[in-house]
Amino acid sequence: MARLYSNDRTGTHHTYQFYKDRKDDPHWRESYLAVRSIRRWENILTMLIIAIIAVVCYALFSDRLSPIVNPSKEEPSTPDLVKKAIIGHGFQISAKLFDGEDATQAMNSGVAPQNLFHDRTKILYFKDANTVTVKGVPRYFFPHDEKYEVSNQAITIDWGEKTPIPFLIKNNQIEFQTWTSSYDNHTVTWQIEPRDDVQELIEEGLKAQEEADNSQN
Repeated sequence: MARLYSNDRTGTHHTYQFYKDRKDDPHWRESYLAVRSIRRWENILTMLIIAIIAVVCYALFSDRLSPIVNPSKEEPSTPDLVKKAIIGHGFQISAKLFDGEDATQAMNSGVAPQNLFHDRTKILYFKDANTVTVKGVPRYFFPHDEKYEVSNQAITIDWGEKTPIPFLIKNNQIEFQTWTSSYDNHTVTWQIEPRDDVQELIEEGLKAQEEADNSQN
């Protein structure tokens, strides 16, 4: 039903359209202007109320309508990931290839020196984030600690000369790569592999060192 506006002069009530149709009539002109002013304020008030309701609704429901975003877990850095994988674990470094030929076959055929494995193989136990215990295969190669560092591409052990052990990270898993060094004008390709009995071998080496020290006293 249309809104009715009171006419103070006649005491009657009429719609806005009624007054608008008579806006040029001198008897109704003043009433029309008064009703038009009321109507304008009503429109302004209505728009203001709608705006307030819209703001309140947005404030109340925006959190519900917004997608819930779980804060992403911070990804560990590559060095941290590698250290987590190696600390408390044992590994063995040994020759894989000699001038591109299988190292075992090269030794069997006399191409590679017979002590390539015996003297050059090393076992490692990563004690903490900075220290690795190193032992050789020969009984007289006693366990000793060396410092190591981890970058985004390699584990570098400082045992007189720094040896970078390269790796790749795939699906948050470390994959060791081979590397090469020069040996009497030959090229030796080295590999590093996990080894389960490293701690036992290190303990045996420490006992052997103690026996050797006692025998000298």
